[in-house]
Amino acid sequence: MTAIREMGIRAYISGLLIILLCGGLQAARAQTTSLGTDPSRTFPPVSISMSGLYQSRTYENTDIYEMSSGVSARMQLMPNLGATLAIYQATVEHDSLQRISGLADIRVAITYVARLNRSRIIAGVASNLPTGKSYLSRWAYDASFPMGLSHYDFSVPFFSQGTTISPSLGWVYSASPSFVIGLGANYRLRGSYEPHRQLPGKYEWGNELSFSANAEWNASPTFSLNGGIIFTLYDADKIEDVIVYTAGNRVVLQVGLFKKLGRNDLWLDAVYRNVGTNQILFNSSLLDEPVKATPGGARVSLRYRLRVHRIFRATFGASARHYTDTFEIQAFRGPELIRFDAIRNLDQLDVFSVSFNPEISLAPSLTIPIQLDYFMGDLEGFNAGVGLTAIL
Repeated sequence: MTAIREMGIRAYISGLLIILLCGGLQAARAQTTSLGTDPSRTFPPVSISMSGLYQSRTYENTDIYEMSSGVSARMQLMPNLGATLAIYQATVEHDSLQRISGLADIRVAITYVARLNRSRIIAGVASNLPTGKSYLSRWAYDASFPMGLSHYDFSVPFFSQGTTISPSLGWVYSASPSFVIGLGANYRLRGSYEPHRQLPGKYEWGNELSFSANAEWNASPTFSLNGGIIFTLYDADKIEDVIVYTAGNRVVLQVGLFKKLGRNDLWLDAVYRNVGTNQILFNSSLLDEPVKATPGGARVSLRYRLRVHRIFRATFGASARHYTDTFEIQAFRGPELIRFDAIRNLDQLDVFSVSFNPEISLAPSLTIPIQLDYFMGDLEGFNAGVGLTAIL
């Protein structure tokens, strides 16, 4: 088995686990995490990461900042059984609104990988523990709302969304020495919670069901292609058993390539997201949103990792993102779920970014990753962060 194929299968399984257990493309960025040099090892014995990140965004005359930090751990409980734990906190400031800080929900997951000849079965369950800040005052809710808007791309998108339990099942099959396919399903059971004090009752999230299919072709020891699709369906959201919101189905398509250039690596990825029409309660009737609260769009990104020395490597990146029309809620008013005094429509957004992410290895199992990103176009801003990762 070639080195690139073994690396590709491990990265594919890691990425599939993250997508199934964490439920989103944002979490899938972590799929490049190293699992060590032992090809038989599915999980690292213990991997601990700490990070701090400052993010600034400016759109027209609106400035939003988020400062976050967190600790995550991945550990091997048994040869094919692993667990993850993640704890994050964030501070958000939105223009002239007061600053709000708090802990986000704790995330835990357990995953089992079984090897069956040329197949691998991946079974797991993940859960959000409702430790995050909730039952907010009106001004606190106003200040925290932009955290979850996809075009801002904040690291911590919410403080709390209540208890969730997500069982998942995946199948990976090596059809040939150079071709791997995978299928997965994830069901997300979501409990009720109280996001702010103006609601007449607890907000009951609708459950979610996702299906994924992926394929990877290693054309040579130094070149591979991959692609995948994720389809998600949603139940209706309720307050006191009254349907107040129904989310449209979503489809995410992804294609990418990997090329090894001597000691260095090159990635090219493209993602397209289509979001169905949502319905919202208005005057006792469910009506289609005139503008989608969750925009669709596309992203193309290029990354080049340069291995300068055994203790230093740097990744240079560039990306272009397009978001369809959406809107931003600037203030919440009234006891009803959806009645706002200030709603700003956001036209289609085109955002471009460049990044420089160096990584310093203090020891074979101890690294310091640094994140520097700059955004330009219809939305401007930057990310600046540093972390520490140890594999024990």
